[in-house]
Amino acid sequence: VENMASTASKSRLDTSTSAGVGLFFQQKGVDTNVYVKTIVRNGSADQDGSVKAGDVIVAVDGKDVKGEDLNLLRELIIGQVGTYVSLTFWRAGNEEDSYSVSLVRGNAEYFSQLKQKSKMSGDLDRMKAALERALATKEAMQNRLAELLQNNSKEFENHSSLRSEVEESEQSLHAARSNLAEERRGLEEKEAELEPLIATAEVEEANIVRLRRILGDAEEQVQSVESALGDGSERVQVGAAHGALKV
Repeated sequence: VENMASTASKSRLDTSTSAGVGLFFQQKGVDTNVYVKTIVRNGSADQDGSVKAGDVIVAVDGKDVKGEDLNLLRELIIGQVGTYVSLTFWRAGNEEDSYSVSLVRGNAEYFSQLKQKSKMSGDLDRMKAALERALATKEAMQNRLAELLQNNSKEFENHSSLRSEVEESEQSLHAARSNLAEERRGLEEKEAELEPLIATAEVEEANIVRLRRILGDAEEQVQSVESALGDGSERVQVGAAHGALKV
């Protein structure tokens, strides 16, 4: 969550491990309700699809936030990346049409990593399934061979052929295991490639925090100048009436 008016420098949250749910909030004039202004594309709220622009947020994890300050709302929603937060809304400001949704906290890098890990996990599951089928086939053929040896000695001459099939199956199993080991090495290499990207993202997020702090200091200086000119009070009221909030 980010107060787009003048509270960027007041955050104490670490954006390298903290995130919101992909929502911009705002207050309209003298109306104390906090409305959803926009929904960040591919963010947590966008992927869930429940929240709509114009909805009014009324509770965070069961805590009533109607009419509360935007900074408090920000502190309640932002949290550890990968954790969940429960939000309650009135649809288009209609108190009788309320709903709650549980959203995961995450940024673009977090969801990109989730997608990559999901793909790798799917590939690994398919390889495991193929290996299990090969093992099941081998076991079935070995059982069949043992049955033939016990029940029909006359078919002994055919055992060499069946043994060959078992050997071929074992070779296929060996090849499948080799492929699995190779794929695992490939997955490990991909994970290693992700590590510098994550480190770069953390550096960028740290830079963003620094820039936000600079922006906050600049805004405070502007407010001080406006106050000295004698019209600071009127400008603060206008800024509070048109403040926006990003989650």
